[in-house]
Amino acid sequence: PGEGGKVDGPVIASVLPGGAAAAAGLAVGDTLLAVNNDPLAAASAAAANGKLVRFMAGVNPGEELTVRYRRGTAAPAVVKLTAMPAPLAFTRPMPM
Repeated sequence: PGEGGKVDGPVIASVLPGGAAAAAGLAVGDTLLAVNNDPLAAASAAAANGKLVRFMAGVNPGEELTVRYRRGTAAPAVVKLTAMPAPLAFTRPMPM
């Protein structure tokens, strides 16, 4: 966690088996610090998640991303991954 209630970035809650994050070695509990050098730190977890969602909305399938993350108390690490199309469940509105 950052200082003064801020968070360093969103924490991965789940990883899709066979997805880009899994292939890059990212795991549940990792904190995403930056994507393509765009910091994800924010005043709250919700704000950090929002930053990531807004960033990813502009990413096209096949685009290569550089992700800086931290696992536990280890020093930050960097992985490269290739964006995949969003699963259908995430691309259409849910019925009300």
